[in-house]
Amino acid sequence: MPALAKAKAKAQNINCLSNLKQWAIAQTMYVDESDQAFPATKIPNGTPGTPPAGSGGYDEDQPNFLDLADVSTTTNANGTSFGRDAWFNALPPYIKSKPLWQYALSPTGPPDFNKGNNIYHCPPRTAGRSIHP
Repeated sequence: MPALAKAKAKAQNINCLSNLKQWAIAQTMYVDESDQAFPATKIPNGTPGTPPAGSGGYDEDQPNFLDLADVSTTTNANGTSFGRDAWFNALPPYIKSKPLWQYALSPTGPPDFNKGNNIYHCPPRTAGRSIHP
């Protein structure tokens, strides 16, 4: 059994490293196509479509799926690109993955996202065990 656990941990480690490599490739391609500019780190407070900051409003440091859906809906209605330059929206299309705003607009988006079948997640480590050889 220890050999199986070690093999499983190694496979999880490889999967996570693969996801990180895909993010690095996506960012390199984005920077090359964007005049050497990096994607935004977040969607700032005050972006059209976001609820007013404050009690119960939008918090740029802790957005939720509904916030991303609101920004995307405003973007689609206005023909603009609010929030599409944030890394979690800008990079996935470079590696044939779904940007976070698409999960936000889909009725099954949050559950699909939380399943972890995407490059946003690394497989969970087994508690108390190292994944390093």
